[in-house]
Amino acid sequence: MNLPGVVSLQFSRFRTRPPFAIGVILFACLLWITSSAHAGSTCTSTISSNFNGTAISGGNYIWFNAHFTANGISTTTATTIYLTNSTISFTADQAYSVCVPNAQITFSPSATCTSTTYDAASGTWITTTPVSGEDEVFLSGVAFAVPASFSKVSGKVTNPVTWTGTFSSSASGVSIHGWQWGAAVYTAFPTNYNAANIKPGHQSACGYSGNSDHAGTPESEKSYLVAGAGGGGGSNYTGGWSGTATSFTTCTSVEPAVTIAAATSTILETAGSTPAFTLTRNQSGTAQTVYVQVTTGSGNAMLGTDYTVNSPATASGNVISVPFGASDTSKTISITPTDSAMSANESITWQVLS
Repeated sequence: MNLPGVVSLQFSRFRTRPPFAIGVILFACLLWITSSAHAGSTCTSTISSNFNGTAISGGNYIWFNAHFTANGISTTTATTIYLTNSTISFTADQAYSVCVPNAQITFSPSATCTSTTYDAASGTWITTTPVSGEDEVFLSGVAFAVPASFSKVSGKVTNPVTWTGTFSSSASGVSIHGWQWGAAVYTAFPTNYNAANIKPGHQSACGYSGNSDHAGTPESEKSYLVAGAGGGGGSNYTGGWSGTATSFTTCTSVEPAVTIAAATSTILETAGSTPAFTLTRNQSGTAQTVYVQVTTGSGNAMLGTDYTVNSPATASGNVISVPFGASDTSKTISITPTDSAMSANESITWQVLS
């Protein structure tokens, strides 16, 4: 999201060689993090369901997928719902606990159809859907690679199978309705989830006009569907649905304080100099990307012309993207100025955009 107001970290580059100090200014950034929920909180929801008796062979994949609807969504401003701390538990030859990717679903007034993508760097499904609503909005999904050891129990899973997750939102008064999950077996499934072309909605999915498949259908993998888990094969691409969870109100997300500070006390204006800054947030719990803009006294500094950026950040033009994993509380990023690309005493400002 773009934030009102920007506070910067600023320093100067000199044509001479002496070092100089970097000034530090703090900035509060609106990164939505799941609030702490006590035991039994309505922010956490669990649905148990049963698999059918069809044997599941080792080497196949169980595609777990879920969808939902929501009430209390603003029609004028974007509202984002988050799924975090989500796991699927079951027993076959042993007890399994499958980590489910986080999910970030934004109900946007400007969206005209529903789309989704999987961000592998943060392990998050990112979905955008119209505020007008959908009867099935894709929530999250995970492909479980069935091990050969399933043969010890003749490919059978002991019921029930349980999916648990924590729901939060960027606005108060948002309630979750109709969330349920399914599971289907495929003989092949890509490790790159985006290659599976997961259908993001039932009625309003972008690019799927006339397609009546349920949300969560892996459109590119349908030919690999077989019977098992919650489905009987055929055209049951998501598996039969579990029961529907009782409606509940989400926790409202907490805005953690984020600071930007110098990570290097002095910088020499020489080739290979690497000025650095550290972004620190006082809470973790969900993956985020923070965007930092680099500007100079004469305008925006451009990647390749004025500087290069060092890992783990990436850059495009004059914006640096800094990835935060769910457990990360800080990231230190450095840039390498391009020698002689700036005038004497010209300043550089680093601005947190979101």
